[in-house]
Amino acid sequence: HKRFSAQPRNLRWLVLCAWAASIAGDAFLALSGFFIQGLASFLTAHILYCILFVKSGPRVLDAAAAVPLALFGALMVTWLIASGGVAGGLVLPVMLYLVVILTMAMIAAARYKAQPTLVNRTVLFGALFFVASDSLLAINKFIQPLPYSRVLVLGTYYSAQECILIGWVRGKNGEKSVDETEVA
Repeated sequence: HKRFSAQPRNLRWLVLCAWAASIAGDAFLALSGFFIQGLASFLTAHILYCILFVKSGPRVLDAAAAVPLALFGALMVTWLIASGGVAGGLVLPVMLYLVVILTMAMIAAARYKAQPTLVNRTVLFGALFFVASDSLLAINKFIQPLPYSRVLVLGTYYSAQECILIGWVRGKNGEKSVDETEVA
C-alpha cells in the first residue's frame, strides 16, 4: 500500500480503472451471452494499461520484441478466421482486441528495452502472460477445446495481473530520470 500510494495519483487511477475494467470483464465472461461486453471490458483494461505504460516510463521501440509479437498476431488472426470460429460480427471486435493487447505487450517490451530493470521485466512478463491467457481463451472458445483450459487461462490471467501490478508499483513511475541500475 505504501509503494502504491507513493506513485503519481493520475497513474494510480489508471491502474485502478484497468483493474475495475478487468473485474467487469471477468463478470461478463462468467455470464452466458455477454462475450462482447467482456471483450469490451478487457479491451478497455488493455487500453488503460497502454496509457499507463506510456505515461509511467521511457520507451525504446524494440524490433526484436515487436516483430515476433506482430507475427504471432498475424498467425492468430489467420488461425481464428481460417478455423471459422471467428466470423461475421465477431471478426472486427476480436481483431481490434488482438491489436490492442499486442500493442500493450510491445509498449511493455519498449519500457524494458529503455530500462532493463527487474520491475520493467516483471511488467513485460505480465503483458506476455496476458497475451498467453487471451490466446488460450481464444483457441478454446473459437478453434478447439483445450484440456485444462480453465486452469491455463486463469493461471496466466492472474499471473498477468499480479506481474503488472507488482512490477508497476515497485517502479519509479512518471519520473523524468530513473536510475538505470535499479532492480527494486
